[in-house]
Amino acid sequence: MSAYVVMLHERVSDPPGPALYAGSARAARAGREVTSLVGYGAIETLEGAPRSTVC
Repeated sequence: MSAYVVMLHERVSDPPGPALYAGSARAARAGREVTSLVGYGAIETLEGAPRSTVC
């Protein structure tokens, strides 16, 4: 089964928060094949305010 995740953000208001999430995300991916298709690249905004990066 395929799954896709898209995450965008402008700024982090709670710096320790992403570190906690990163640990949980690593554990959730354990034993699964994960392929990153894009990271920190240019994007095309189709709706809403433009963003400068993909995270």
